[in-house]
Amino acid sequence: MDDGDEISNECRIIADSKANEAYERTWKERIIFKSIPYDRTKKYFLILKHEDGTVYEQ
Repeated sequence: MDDGDEISNECRIIADSKANEAYERTWKERIIFKSIPYDRTKKYFLILKHEDGTVYEQ
């Protein structure tokens, strides 16, 4: 796969909770990976993008 290829669905998360307790500001999301062969020697990244376009890569 080339760099930048998406391997899962896209999830929109609106993290605007104003709860005081951290445990009340958590959520669960399901990421569904494409049914393709994956290479155990290759690195894959989770990309988080802010609504202003800022990209956070992990």
